[in-house]
Amino acid sequence: MIIVDENGDQFAPIWYIDTATGKYCFLLTKNGQDFALTICQGGAYVPSGATITESNQPPLFFLHGDRIVVAYWADVDSDGATTQSSPVADRSIINVLSVNTNQSAPAVWTFVGRYTTPSMTKLNYLGGAIDPNTGRIVIAGYGTDIGLPTIGPPTTRLEMVTIDPPYDQYNQGFSPKCNVLLPDASLFSDYLYPHLVIDSMSHVHVMFEIENGQTCIPGPCPPFSQPTTYKSVVKLTVVDTTPTPPFDLCTLSTLPGDTVIHTPPDGQAFPLYGLPCVHRSSRFPCDLFYDESDDGVYWIVRAQDVTDTSSPCRMDWNNQYTQAFSLYKNGQQIVADLSAVFTQFANPLDINMMTMTKLTDGRFVITANSRTAATDGNPNHINIVTTTDFATFSPNWFYSTQFGVGQRLRVSKPNKNGSWPSPKLHLFHGGDECNPTMIGNSCLPGPGQNTPHQFVFYRFTL
Repeated sequence: MIIVDENGDQFAPIWYIDTATGKYCFLLTKNGQDFALTICQGGAYVPSGATITESNQPPLFFLHGDRIVVAYWADVDSDGATTQSSPVADRSIINVLSVNTNQSAPAVWTFVGRYTTPSMTKLNYLGGAIDPNTGRIVIAGYGTDIGLPTIGPPTTRLEMVTIDPPYDQYNQGFSPKCNVLLPDASLFSDYLYPHLVIDSMSHVHVMFEIENGQTCIPGPCPPFSQPTTYKSVVKLTVVDTTPTPPFDLCTLSTLPGDTVIHTPPDGQAFPLYGLPCVHRSSRFPCDLFYDESDDGVYWIVRAQDVTDTSSPCRMDWNNQYTQAFSLYKNGQQIVADLSAVFTQFANPLDINMMTMTKLTDGRFVITANSRTAATDGNPNHINIVTTTDFATFSPNWFYSTQFGVGQRLRVSKPNKNGSWPSPKLHLFHGGDECNPTMIGNSCLPGPGQNTPHQFVFYRFTL
């Protein structure tokens, strides 16, 4: 997440794990330099009498006036219950802090509020947006009820909460906003990191993914010979939520052509939720963008479909597939496959993610990146094109990164998190895709090790 203020200053977070304490922490930068004091999510502002059990989700940042507001998640044990002497979470919290952008470094964060879920419920995998009209922050996430049966009425939901300015009253200003219960709860598992935008009428648009929760029976294909939870994902949208209480008009929608309809030889098909074992038969939300000038809500969706199901091993089905990055505006497809305009990629299947924004001169900017380009020896790590009408596109501009792109790019987005419109492309990426040939011994022993990382901040004049 990257923010540009009215002065053109760029703010971006670095989120990392402190290897000494095991806690997840964030550091806010300003124009590429350390700006605000580091906050460790697993240790700062813990509710009295509670224990943090998890805090490994990235924080959300918003700009309102001359303040940057951060909201970050943690699960907490507030009743002392334990399993094998370990704390057991019984609720979630969202801490809210703010910092004045006019401070000198190192700027000091101020604690302004906390949202606490009801007992025996959780809310995580968060996404958020700020209403440019009112300053209201809307946060959406994966809501769960703890300890309830998984069969029967749905116990998981896409859940939204709000906090209103001035954000400075403890436990005030928060309110439940909208719960969307999905059908056939037993068929899915998680909602992950929803994308949010808020339009000029203060309606909230959300794009999210759910994972196929069906057990995968892979067939004769060691080492996947036992049932597993190898999942596909499908993209859904929540559209046109009402901006005022009682928030009772939340509607669930899928974009045209977004459902996975494929019947393998054994007849086991799940038209809405994809197929167990077949992660290449899925729809993945890449980006959501709102353009105030034309009241357009834009979606980029990565669509993958397997093309060969002849193998008795379902896992092999993932080896041959097609891929397209479709662009929609207000629910209508306007570009069938954006991959075609990124001509620097020799194989469109090399593209992993796309994102988009708009400059003050009216040009839309779309970026495409390959997470594994550095290890594959492909020089086209990041490609950029511009367009004003989505019919003609500029030539590709591309560059390589020393450490690889990381998981994805972040660009500043007007009307998303309070960022101001800019004549320049503000871009942030970080990461090392474990590439020892370029940076020495980066693949350290142990699970999850992928260091060192490099965080890179750009301002591009296109």
